[in-house]
Amino acid sequence: MLASQLFWRIYSVFAVLAVISVLLFGWIMSARQRAVLDEATFNHLRQEAVLIGELRDATGHFPADDSREVHILTMPEAEESLDREVRDAVTLGSGYAIRKANGGITMLHTAVRQGTSDAPREIITVSRPRPVEAVRAVLSDSRTWSAAAAVLGLGLGLTFLVVSRIIRPLESLTLSARQIAAGETPAVTPTHIRNEIGTLALAFESMNRQLTGRIADLQDQRRKLQHNNEQLETVLGAMVEGVIAVDDQERVLLANSAAYRLLELTPVAMVGRPIWEALRQPRIAELIRRALRGESPERLELPVTRSQTMISAAISCLPGEPCPGAVLVLHDVSELRRLEHLRREFVANVSHELKTPLSSIAAYTETLLDGAIDDPDHNREFLQRIEEQTDRLQALIVELLSLARMEAQELTAELVSVDALPIVGESVDAHRAVAESKKLQLDFAAEISTAEVWANAEGVRTLIDNLLDNAINYTPNGGAVTVRCATEGEWLQIDVTDTGVGIAREFQSRVFERFFRVDKARSRELGGTGLGLSIVKHLCQTFGGTVTLTSQIGRGSTFSVHLKRVVPGLERASGRSFP
Repeated sequence: MLASQLFWRIYSVFAVLAVISVLLFGWIMSARQRAVLDEATFNHLRQEAVLIGELRDATGHFPADDSREVHILTMPEAEESLDREVRDAVTLGSGYAIRKANGGITMLHTAVRQGTSDAPREIITVSRPRPVEAVRAVLSDSRTWSAAAAVLGLGLGLTFLVVSRIIRPLESLTLSARQIAAGETPAVTPTHIRNEIGTLALAFESMNRQLTGRIADLQDQRRKLQHNNEQLETVLGAMVEGVIAVDDQERVLLANSAAYRLLELTPVAMVGRPIWEALRQPRIAELIRRALRGESPERLELPVTRSQTMISAAISCLPGEPCPGAVLVLHDVSELRRLEHLRREFVANVSHELKTPLSSIAAYTETLLDGAIDDPDHNREFLQRIEEQTDRLQALIVELLSLARMEAQELTAELVSVDALPIVGESVDAHRAVAESKKLQLDFAAEISTAEVWANAEGVRTLIDNLLDNAINYTPNGGAVTVRCATEGEWLQIDVTDTGVGIAREFQSRVFERFFRVDKARSRELGGTGLGLSIVKHLCQTFGGTVTLTSQIGRGSTFSVHLKRVVPGLERASGRSFP
């Protein structure tokens, strides 16, 4: 409290007023005592004047006294020139006056009339200097000033108590306000006081309760909003679709990481800036502008030049009237468009592949029906051609169905531990006859005695058969095909190497596509369907492995398959299956 500026301001005002009051009280008391002393002196002088008059009448003279001046005046005619005490004595019988003499001495003058008012005889004046010591004694009276000091001390003490009772509750209210401002629980407010400050404290306490409740509600809402924002950020961050929100002025409010990735932008380049300035995509800016105008623009697609991707953009307005903003959703449709292209190409290839044997079968059948069936030199040859085309058509359909089942996962089986070496060996043995018919050297080399992998026996057999068929078909007579098995850490590597024609570098990335052939005419002569390597790649992906190609024109090719080995102490991956 003693550090309170308000306390000292109020207290100093009251203290000054108290001092002034006490000084005024002392001055009034002193003046009153001085007046009483003067009155007593005047009475004494009047009595002296009366006594002098009586002595003069009785003895004819009056006693002399150096401490006073006595004058006997006959009755004056002109009253205007008389002193005040003389005039009063003429009219009233006696008069008093206080005047300063030439020497600066204050004189007390008394005048008494002799005779009656109807027959006055003379005026006796008695003058005496004011008793200075007596006046000083009055002014220095300790009782007067002690009383004044007591009154002053009592006033200052009462002032201190009164101001303290005003300031203390105000300080408590100030402390509570500071605690509330600092987010702390306020101290108890002085609500017991029955005055305006108590009323203020009650109102302050009520305000504090309401404010505390509102702050708690706001904090709860803030926590919920923060939680919702975190969830929204998590959802937006996990989305593969790009999301951009803009306000009614087309300024970017937020954008997720997918949007930055799809549009190849950085966060500082978008948020807070106009969409047309941040994106440099006039079509997207126009799409947003139309949506903010209340139109219903259609979805658009646009290419991103650097990444060679195709982006699909859709716009939705935020709720409110007028529209407060819009949300732009971006999809990467590059893979979808690629798959659509592959589907169209696949349909065209399937149609072409089916049309070729069917056309041959129809032509040979028509020839036989036209009479060649009766030609013993050619009818059997025509039937053999029909059988070849039928076998080719059947093989094509079987491989198409097998590939479709694998992609649709119509036939599934849980991955199990399989020893791949016997399966690879059986496949090699099954192809020896075909290799010998082409005078090819077919070798199988294994650096290990067993190779347990997570796969399926039938799938491994299909995989190796397709690779061997491809190697034997594209290796000229007198060449060699070698199958090697080795381990590389947690992987089993199966290499199928041939000394065939080889594959140019620009075609190596496409040999696993369905119906892709480097030399289409030669492939059809060899009876290939164009699906074998596609099936190999799909099986490797199903088993959690990979297949790669290394090839040089005129020197041959090597297809390397990596399958996951069964490592002791590790459980197999549950839920993994293959068609």
